Amino acid sequence: MTKRENEILEMIQNNPMISQKEIAEKLNITRSSVGVHIASLISQGFIAGKGYVVNEGFFVTVVGGSNMDILGKPSVPMKGNDSTPGTISYSEGGVGRNIAENLAKLSAPVKLLSVVGKDSNGERILNSGMRSGIDMSRVKVVEGMSTSTYLSVLNHEGEVLNALSDMDIVSEINSGYILECMGLMNRSKLVCVDTNLEPTVLELVFNQCQAPIFIDTVSSAKCTKILGFEDKIFLLKPNVIETEKLLNMTIKSEADILSAMAQFLEKGIKNIIITAGTDGVYFADARGMWHAQAEKAEIVNSNGAGDAFMSGLLYGFLNGESLEEACVTGYNASLITLKSASTINPALSDKVLEEQKSKQEVKLRKLRGEK
Repeated sequence: MTKRENEILEMIQNNPMISQKEIAEKLNITRSSVGVHIASLISQGFIAGKGYVVNEGFFVTVVGGSNMDILGKPSVPMKGNDSTPGTISYSEGGVGRNIAENLAKLSAPVKLLSVVGKDSNGERILNSGMRSGIDMSRVKVVEGMSTSTYLSVLNHEGEVLNALSDMDIVSEINSGYILECMGLMNRSKLVCVDTNLEPTVLELVFNQCQAPIFIDTVSSAKCTKILGFEDKIFLLKPNVIETEKLLNMTIKSEADILSAMAQFLEKGIKNIIITAGTDGVYFADARGMWHAQAEKAEIVNSNGAGDAFMSGLLYGFLNGESLEEACVTGYNASLITLKSASTINPALSDKVLEEQKSKQEVKLRKLRGEK
């Protein structure tokens, strides 16, 4: 959805009886242009035919961080206490923002709730998001604070070696802001939240959001914020380390992972996905447990693969896929991202994703449940 289409849709949502002439006058554009935009909204499914009957809910709302990412990759193995030749790049990032951009690249309607500073980096993030097709209209802009920044250093093989984040501004995604946006969240088909949010804000989301909630755990340091709210979570996606932290257990085998998934389900989580790096992905719901693994993965840069996986999951569920189908979709989205030097692969699209899925590189195993 373009920025102009979003403006028109908002007007129609607020006043379903508004005429094309009134829309044109308010936006200072021609009536014929309004007609073209409305035809596009109808073709995308946001408006159901004549009479401006708005199809509520066919969009994803993502709540989370927006950063400027600074990425360093050495061209040779790094040595301690020494400088190493390599490349340094800058790009828009942040878990929530990355998930939203990947969704937009997959042609999924997505709205971002986030915060940036009133500075050049914040302006860059806003403009980039709008160009990507994200609805950025509700992103909060704060004067006097810097847009958050994430600095990561890879090894020469593309794996994350170390990282540093300056994200104080995320505290501005506060309860007041979330309450203002709760109506939007409750109209969403799906809501995705990253655990960069403050615990009190997450509690507010869990208690008042009526849409299915997807949680990206972000890190072992932040994942424990969801404890006590497991029964409010539609889908949780931790890695093995985060799972150990959440369940206070040690994972050394596949049997341990199956035990962990069973514990998550018992706590009320509807869908649990545990990512295990090169050992693939384990996932479960009330119907059973599965394992998915790619036969091979070309890794140029692993930074951002988890965000792409979550975007693929959301895309799958948005389009009516089952858990196992959505996991395959998410896995393939991550495989596409791994091939790119950028955190978000600029080549990602719904067409490219379908082509990747057709290669059938991701293999499924049913571990428990009915055959």
